Amino acid sequence: MLPFALSLTAGILILIGGTTGWIWMSGGLEHWGHMPFGMMDDWEHSWEDTMHGIGFTDASFMVFSIIGLSSGILILLGSSMLYARPKEHVAWGIVIVIFSALSLFGMGGFILGAALGLAGGILAIIWRPS
Repeated sequence: MLPFALSLTAGILILIGGTTGWIWMSGGLEHWGHMPFGMMDDWEHSWEDTMHGIGFTDASFMVFSIIGLSSGILILLGSSMLYARPKEHVAWGIVIVIFSALSLFGMGGFILGAALGLAGGILAIIWRPS
């Protein structure tokens, strides 16, 4: 069942991406992933200043992480239901496609998760269960 496998993998990747974003932002940019010995201090601060300068705050990145986490959970639910209730494949495929596209706001599971989710959801919609 290729649609199930693709969607399940997508949900896991998107959940990992959302969790990574949540952990990163909960400590602030300067506390997580900081390079030792100040090797990247200038780059880290210029990136943070640029993002804040165009209107992104730490709170907006937390919202993106919540979108990623929620999307990952709902894609996992959709893929599980696709496996458990294959006769409802169109409905669960639509859920997977919508939340895979929405996950792009929350890192999209490193983009790969969103791509796999979109592919799995589309395949679920056109799939003919036996």
